[in-house]
Amino acid sequence: MRVDSSRTVIELVRDDAGLTPHLAAWDALAERAIEPNMFFESGALRAALRHIRLPGAFCGVFVYRVGGDGQRVLIAFAPFVRAPKGPRGWLRSYRLLTYVHCNLSTPLIHRDHADEALDALLDWMDGAPDGVRLFGLYTITGDGPLAAALYARLAARGQPHLTEITHDRAFLRVGESAASYLAQAIGAKKRKELGRQRRRLEEQGQLVLTEMTGGAETAEWLHRFLVLEAKGWKGRRGIAFNRSPEGRRFFIEFMEHFVARRRAMLLSLSLDGEDIAMKCNLVAPDGTGAFAFKIAHDESLARYSPGVLLELDNVRRLHGDARGIAWMDSCAIPDHPMIDHLWSERRRIVYVLCGSRGPVGRALMALFRRRNRRWRAARP
Repeated sequence: MRVDSSRTVIELVRDDAGLTPHLAAWDALAERAIEPNMFFESGALRAALRHIRLPGAFCGVFVYRVGGDGQRVLIAFAPFVRAPKGPRGWLRSYRLLTYVHCNLSTPLIHRDHADEALDALLDWMDGAPDGVRLFGLYTITGDGPLAAALYARLAARGQPHLTEITHDRAFLRVGESAASYLAQAIGAKKRKELGRQRRRLEEQGQLVLTEMTGGAETAEWLHRFLVLEAKGWKGRRGIAFNRSPEGRRFFIEFMEHFVARRRAMLLSLSLDGEDIAMKCNLVAPDGTGAFAFKIAHDESLARYSPGVLLELDNVRRLHGDARGIAWMDSCAIPDHPMIDHLWSERRRIVYVLCGSRGPVGRALMALFRRRNRRWRAARP
């Protein structure tokens, strides 16, 4: 399905098979996005479509810019799902794709055509696709260039919108040295305790940190991670990847996208050759940032905090890494009991609800503004 405007063409894709013609342009956009989002890269998102039960029908929106010579450049990709909203779910809406393992839904927007790309997406919303007039731009970054451009376009267009929810999550910016960073982030008493725990582990055997970025042994590393994760609380709650064939296939396919591009940082802390903590980091396409995807640890050694010790090694490695990674997104929940005490910076995450500019969209947005005022008034 195509919707034409002056210089842009919008193509809608409803299933995994329809994504194939866009792969080359999609991968190129991921490298030129104003903000990276590993969850919306081609291999990662297709793994979700194949193996994760989504909360609604999928709709991928591709925005192409057509030049005077007829050449097309992909300037935006925004994956949506149909989802109910409002009392008892009686309102039809679209919202940016999210699922149990997806912690960021910032759409991929070309850094050189941000305003044009956002206008095209908002024009599509104004067209009330499938009769929908409410659009949740949820779980997007709220303190970066994408949010600045989005809010500017919403204001310029008079597009009705509401920031429903905001929260902060742990974020790391690489400083001058790991020692100074950890000294500022962690109190002296806690650092002393963590040092004691590491020494107690070293007394029990050989403690070794290793990193794998690719190669023939990667598949075996991913298998070990699945086994270790399933032994912990995620396994007991039934949400570990290895608890279902679909979860396992999703994890392997998701990770293969980054392994093939040598953008997976796979860390392991082992004691006498046995993994006691493992961590999957994924590097952004331009190499300047990274995302902490998953971590697992041996809970039988919980008194030594192996997961925390691995995270300290992760901080040290980032500060000494020749690749020049400048930041890492924790992808963690707000007020995470571990990472919030180790990383000192925060990233703002916002949930923006937009309405179409017609009378129905504006009326619906007025209702949601009134509801949010009541919510805020009732909060202590």
